[in-house]
Amino acid sequence: MGLSNPEKRDTHVKRPMNAFMVWAQEARRQLADQYPQLHNAELSKTLGRLWSTAQQQPKVQCPFIIIFVIIVLFECDVWHIT
Repeated sequence: MGLSNPEKRDTHVKRPMNAFMVWAQEARRQLADQYPQLHNAELSKTLGRLWSTAQQQPKVQCPFIIIFVIIVLFECDVWHIT
């Protein structure tokens, strides 16, 4: 399902990040700085566990969900979705 055609690649609009991805983008940097010996796979597993435990604390996820909604609204405008 790759975009092998250069014309399609140029016009392809990336899918917006979900709330987890918005949060993980910054959290991964912080975690990697704290634990430079961890491999990327271990970082990903740790981030998943942190996110799932944070679901019990909605205040932690709220800013990232708001950012996700803003991104989705912006992407809908870019895609001309109404």
